[in-house]
Amino acid sequence: MSPPPLADRRRAISPPLANHRRNNEKRCLCIINLNKCAYEQVILHMQLFDYRALQCIQLLTYAF
Repeated sequence: MSPPPLADRRRAISPPLANHRRNNEKRCLCIINLNKCAYEQVILHMQLFDYRALQCIQLLTYAF
């Protein structure tokens, strides 16, 4: 039996890839929001920077 035409194979592969791309975009937005939040904390509370926010950013960065 011959393999399905290329267009059919591409259709079969694309939904998981589309989901993967969406998940990565969500992660990126999450990191951007956390960076913004951490940056604002540094500006507002120079002496009292929340290191937990920084650790969270680092963990998410490694999650990619």
